[in-house]
Amino acid sequence: MSKTEASSLYNWKDVTSEFKNSCIELNIGELVKEPSFGLFEAMSAIEMMDPKMDAGMIQNQTQSKIKSIKEGIENKLLKTDDFSFEEKLTIVDTTLRNLVTWLDGSSLAQTLFTNLYLHEPEILDDTYMKNFCIAVLKIVDRMRNKINASGTFEEEDFQPLSYNFKFAEEISDNTVLSNLKSAEDSSAKIYRHMKSEVKNEEKKNEVDMTYGLWQRMRFIRSFFYLLSFNDEHKAFTNNSEEITKHINICLESLVKVKETHELGTKPKMVKVGKTIYPVVMGFEPTINQRLLPPTFPRFIQIHSFEAACEYLHELFSKMSDLVKVPKMKTFDEIYNFGLQFSEIQSVFLRSLFQLIVLPRSMIEKGMAMKTLILNSVTKFVSPPILNPKCPINNKEACLQLVDSFLIKCTPAFVTLFQILGHNKARQREKIAHVFEEFGQFQDEADNLDSILHSYFVQQKLSLVHYGCFGSWMLNHNLSLMSQFILSGFELELFAKYECHYIYWYLCEIILNWQMSTLNRVDNFLMTNEINFLPKNAKKPKKRKSIFEKESLLKTAERHMFSAFYQAFRAFLIEGLIKSPKSDFDCEEFRYNHRLGPFQFFNTPAVCLYNQFKDKDEYFIKAYELNKIYGFARDHFDMARGIYEKHSECANQAKIAKNNFVVMRLLSSGLKKLQKIELDFSELAYFPMIRL
Repeated sequence: MSKTEASSLYNWKDVTSEFKNSCIELNIGELVKEPSFGLFEAMSAIEMMDPKMDAGMIQNQTQSKIKSIKEGIENKLLKTDDFSFEEKLTIVDTTLRNLVTWLDGSSLAQTLFTNLYLHEPEILDDTYMKNFCIAVLKIVDRMRNKINASGTFEEEDFQPLSYNFKFAEEISDNTVLSNLKSAEDSSAKIYRHMKSEVKNEEKKNEVDMTYGLWQRMRFIRSFFYLLSFNDEHKAFTNNSEEITKHINICLESLVKVKETHELGTKPKMVKVGKTIYPVVMGFEPTINQRLLPPTFPRFIQIHSFEAACEYLHELFSKMSDLVKVPKMKTFDEIYNFGLQFSEIQSVFLRSLFQLIVLPRSMIEKGMAMKTLILNSVTKFVSPPILNPKCPINNKEACLQLVDSFLIKCTPAFVTLFQILGHNKARQREKIAHVFEEFGQFQDEADNLDSILHSYFVQQKLSLVHYGCFGSWMLNHNLSLMSQFILSGFELELFAKYECHYIYWYLCEIILNWQMSTLNRVDNFLMTNEINFLPKNAKKPKKRKSIFEKESLLKTAERHMFSAFYQAFRAFLIEGLIKSPKSDFDCEEFRYNHRLGPFQFFNTPAVCLYNQFKDKDEYFIKAYELNKIYGFARDHFDMARGIYEKHSECANQAKIAKNNFVVMRLLSSGLKKLQKIELDFSELAYFPMIRL
């Protein structure tokens, strides 16, 4: 439509000069506001025709050569059969690149479904390509299903929208697996035939290409098999050997896929907006542009083939770790594994971990979690009431009290476990929200112990039930508090001038209480072990503490935190760490902000800022600077002595040794410093101090 036609049709009127004249009459700071158009609408508004804001403009900048797969076939821009070996290799590899980019948080419309063959795979006549495309669609659908079922992803992790694309739902999984097996066997047969027939070196590349196609089909079949289970909880428990076998096939095939990648044709790199797409036959970057909302984040980074292979290799390597999870029987064991496992970037693996541990059914999920909690309590403190030899008369009533307590705890523990499925930043945010519930459980656990112990006293039993469930819950809560603080170091939330009171709190409050709890539980276990013996039985020899290693490592940790508190305090006194000007800073506010979430716990009660400040000021007034460095030196030395005896603590030992040398030099007074360097790269919460 021409400009004159549009003007006559809509009767446009230019109000620019009138608008500017009206604006002159406004005083500074005055704003004309329309009730139906507030700040939210203004911030959400789209400036039409602006390439930076209007997604439709990309379509105008880059015209699609192919509008649909049928049109591409009619215009002979797309093949349905007679693909060369090079074309097959390139299409498969580019599809894998887009699959990984989607898993890394981009949308399906911008990644996988730029492959037109995935829109209608049934239109393909080539058996290999048809089975591959259907398998990819089923893999995507399965992955979406598992991630959605776990419900532990955020918008920055995963894009769940399907844009009404079809995922070959009408084809059963068994049919897909059968067809993939036939395609794999056919590819292997072609490779073996060519290998035996071709003697010419010039055609050796063709043999290698057929080998590459065979390995890709082998890879995709095992990949789909690993996702074909509807109940991951049962599958990883009952079929661990078969799952391990297919994981190994994927890892082996992936190596061969990478080796034969260069044999395919090189894709043409096409820039759409800021994104550079690898384009080969069958791929059209802007085919789905109209499906995206106007303000959708349009810049994405398509993974290189090497990065995609590395991503997939890590995915299957970590999946092999998940095979061990069903053998873990206590909540603490699974939770500690999950803390390490949740460091990976893959939202799919984090979701799969959730589904392996807890069934999808809410009832079965609750029952499974209750069993894990019960096993955890029994292993940690072995309450007498749960011992089959317990001679109490009204045991059923007592067990009912225990059962009620566990049932009440179960939903909160399910929530806590699900938090592990989120990324690290979201974990910290969400853990703070469960502190209130776990603070209440601490009081209820202590109350349960008190009731059970009163029954023991009434029946004049020599057994003790004080501090059983309470000690277990206290140890658990202290671990949560420690996790919350240490995650702040991992996310680089703390300024250097804040670290001294963070380390002090870890050392003097959390670890002090935790070590005291472990000692109390150990003494409790020894006492009840003797009390359960028959009257005439000999007393057993004094055994080693079951928490010996844990207590030793906690002691080393306490030395490290104490040393860092003293070192950072000395750095602040010397001005080696710059702190904000007092006019623009309030240390009390920062202290309360960092440690405020612990207010929900009565045991231990949160240490108020005034209490910390009194102890901190007494410490710095009582000792000279060289003496403070000397204390830090001694603590680093003691920590190093413990860590060097444990091979898994090599990084901690290295840091403690380095820092010991630095503190020894500073405590001697021989070297005056102008600045220091703190390197947090080895361990997020134990920096390497360099002069």
